[in-house]
Amino acid sequence: MLTMLFSRLIILLIFLFIPNLIYSQVKKPQPIILHNADSLVGTVEEYGATRTYFGNVKLEQGDVKLSCDVARHYIDLNKVELRGNVIILQDDMTLTSSEINYNGNLQLAESDKGIVISDNRSVLIAPRGIYSVKSLIAEFMGDVTIEDDSATIYADRIVYNRRTKNSFAYGSVYIIGKFTNVVLTAETVEYYPSKKYTIAYGKPVLFDVDSIIKNSTITLDSPDEFDEIIKIDTVEIKFDTLSIACDTMESIRGDGTEKYYFKENVEIARGNVFAKSPFAFYDKMGDSIVLNRSPIIWFEETQLFSDSTVIYLSERKLKSIIAYGNAFAGSISDTMYNNRIDQLLGNKIQLFFSSDSLRLITSTGDAKSLYFLIDKDGPEGVSRSSADSISIEIEDNKPIFIKWHNKVDGEFFPERLIADKPEQYYLTDFRRENDKPIKKELLPRKSFN
Repeated sequence: MLTMLFSRLIILLIFLFIPNLIYSQVKKPQPIILHNADSLVGTVEEYGATRTYFGNVKLEQGDVKLSCDVARHYIDLNKVELRGNVIILQDDMTLTSSEINYNGNLQLAESDKGIVISDNRSVLIAPRGIYSVKSLIAEFMGDVTIEDDSATIYADRIVYNRRTKNSFAYGSVYIIGKFTNVVLTAETVEYYPSKKYTIAYGKPVLFDVDSIIKNSTITLDSPDEFDEIIKIDTVEIKFDTLSIACDTMESIRGDGTEKYYFKENVEIARGNVFAKSPFAFYDKMGDSIVLNRSPIIWFEETQLFSDSTVIYLSERKLKSIIAYGNAFAGSISDTMYNNRIDQLLGNKIQLFFSSDSLRLITSTGDAKSLYFLIDKDGPEGVSRSSADSISIEIEDNKPIFIKWHNKVDGEFFPERLIADKPEQYYLTDFRRENDKPIKKELLPRKSFN
């Protein structure tokens, strides 16, 4: 019985004294202290003692220094309203605004009158926002801009951690790289500079552009609620190179590496080349795009199917497309006869380009071809052949010379046999897809600067 009573006493003491001990060790926020003001007026209101400071106002809370033209200090609440040329300093960070409400207990600075945060690596600008001097996390809303040494990010809302430099952008996100001709748009983007890693959700589209032109700054009359001049830059994008859209995009950039991973519902457009694939990998430094899981490629009237495909670029121009595994190509050489589709089948099909024009197609490994003959008088029949490999020279998007190599076998069907039923002579692995991707457009975005 005594042992049971002693145990209960110990439990009671824990409940009574441990919470008080923990509470006593919680560090209370430091008070906001006045260091200078040209004049002040003191009153006692329902919130307790209140002082209003005028001219060259300087206050301090720990390592945070605050200055402004006029301040209203709620001493008992440990809050202060700062007005006119507001500056908050903390380490290498400078926060500026025309108005700031600062809560010393929560250590939060808040403004809806325009706010700028800058340090030695980045600048963050927005019409309104909240900044925690304790956690070093800023949340900005409106037409927000954040700029660091590698990129400029525009968004409707940005959460930025000064300690880690990580940023989270939401709503109409628009990112322009400083050392690469890449622009990214999405609904949500997470950016981790220390890892050189970015992930984008919500219909992300990557544009590898030819040029980025930033027009002259336009200065506007300041609205009444702003004490400073508003400057707006317009960013004009000129491009005709590459766009890649998907459901989720990841990238790793830095130290000579620039790689992008596109997942689900991938759509690619580059000049006259379009592609669809569940997955794509773009190595910008290596000038190559890899598409996996049965991609489809369109080039003018040619469609290319395979298990996987690699697109090679050279000096920003299309060099070749190589399709691996169950490769099939179908091409309409005369649009007056849309059901007469020239076909090529093989383990590997390669398309070679010069000045972005298709010049040569080759098929290797159990190659088969189907070629409809059409001259100025109309259709003349179809030729169906097989060989170890087949090569087709192209000019003006039409075959001009075909070669069959090793183990050649072929047959010809005259027009009188196929006139009304050319589809019956198609190769057994014939495929055609009408849902061609639509080229994405990159629109300019205005931002505060």
